[in-house]
Amino acid sequence: MYDNTYHELATDLNYYIMWHSVPSMFLKASLLDLRTFCFVPSPMHKNVPYVPRSYLRMRPSDIWSNSLIVLSNRICKEKIRALKTYKGCVMRWVFDTTSTRHFFWYKQLYERVLKKLTVDHFRHPDFFVVEALMQISDTF
Repeated sequence: MYDNTYHELATDLNYYIMWHSVPSMFLKASLLDLRTFCFVPSPMHKNVPYVPRSYLRMRPSDIWSNSLIVLSNRICKEKIRALKTYKGCVMRWVFDTTSTRHFFWYKQLYERVLKKLTVDHFRHPDFFVVEALMQISDTF
């Protein structure tokens, strides 16, 4: 068993707190603990116990759920132009975000598109779209 230093604890906590502004539906619920090879609740969610990052497998595919990609796929390519962007750009930004584990990319995506999205930007808004927009509006 490894002992974490104060610096590692402080760095981990700051890292997790940053991720608390990402809607929980965009993050996977659990991560693999490399000590026990069991899944533990992801500390990137609010109100989840702390687990040192060094104990967790945290590849981008382990962190991000598919819901951000699904949400971006449901955007209407004609209606998104009201935000002065193209659906292809949004899809590229989502790919950049979900292919890394750096919070910076999500924050850029949020500033460029997510905080401006409404149900009017979707062709057939359903419960999933409404829930995603509610969770996005509750962040930052």
